[in-house]
Amino acid sequence: MDKLYKPVKYQCSDHIELKTYFTKYSNLLKKVPPGLNLSEELTPFEKHEAIMTYREGFTPEKREELHSFLSICESDLTIYRVETESPKRPERSKNTERIFLRVARTNKDSATCKIKKEFAVAVRIYHPITKKNGRKKRFQFSHELVVLGSNTLADLRDKIQCRSDFLCLEVKDPTLDIDYSPSSKDVYPSGFIFIDNVFYNDMRHKNAIDYSKVIRTWAAEESTIAPLSTGNMATTCINDLSPRFGYPYVYQHQGDCEHLLTFSRSWLVTNSDPLNTKDYPHLSSFHLISIKLCILCYKKAAKWMCCDSNRLPHKETPLCQECLLEFLYVDGEKRGEFTLYPYIEEDYSNI
Repeated sequence: MDKLYKPVKYQCSDHIELKTYFTKYSNLLKKVPPGLNLSEELTPFEKHEAIMTYREGFTPEKREELHSFLSICESDLTIYRVETESPKRPERSKNTERIFLRVARTNKDSATCKIKKEFAVAVRIYHPITKKNGRKKRFQFSHELVVLGSNTLADLRDKIQCRSDFLCLEVKDPTLDIDYSPSSKDVYPSGFIFIDNVFYNDMRHKNAIDYSKVIRTWAAEESTIAPLSTGNMATTCINDLSPRFGYPYVYQHQGDCEHLLTFSRSWLVTNSDPLNTKDYPHLSSFHLISIKLCILCYKKAAKWMCCDSNRLPHKETPLCQECLLEFLYVDGEKRGEFTLYPYIEEDYSNI
């Protein structure tokens, strides 16, 4: 895919073998002298002696070797636009509506991360584009997850939030309690993550199918596309990958719901990170969610999505409970023809 979407357009890194890279980096840190001890209890002479000893151990050669590792992923890489041709430099997103979180540390009995041996990776997830009118549109950031190198792609997928996974069956009576089970994720569990010409399929469920089969069949007939292969999402760990940081990869589920995702940052786990492996993957930031208002009163939050109504101008219309009952129902009976579904936003509280 590098021929179609050239890496130079996304200001991304080269391919990085994560496991090899961080093994070398961890071994390199062992050569670095420990931090300075400049406590208030030391005399000025003892502080000066500690500084001189540190400088002698931290030679210019060691600094240069350390810098060569840090320079690879020192910037926060994100995607700009996905275009096959781009005559001008991509613009940076000016969207600052992003909420950062601090992860609460747990005391659960579980394996702990090995400090300065285990590494973490930040993965950015973007909202899918639903409009297909040919207009260029910037991809909107959804949320960012932090995973360990030992986590699998299936662990990552289970934490990705998308409203498509929580859709339920058509509602016949809006006055009754909504039954959210089974959700569309339970009924249609298939999905894949496409990284570097490999489709990592999620086949954990007995009803799962290989979404990539039709794509691979089509690609085999195209001479301009490199050979594509498949992998198992449940057995592929993050440290098995050699991704480009900042390059857009694809996550697809629920048939044709496609998200772009990027590897944005990576670092060795230290004391400042959660050290409980059960705390990963976890949510590190998300885009500020705007409440969708009812299109009729424009005062209350939408609770329903009315589709294909012959009394409304739009194919999909968000409505609150009161407007729905007043405009589309008379004495509990439907007016006109339409289908009704609960309107569901992404819920980041369960990550």
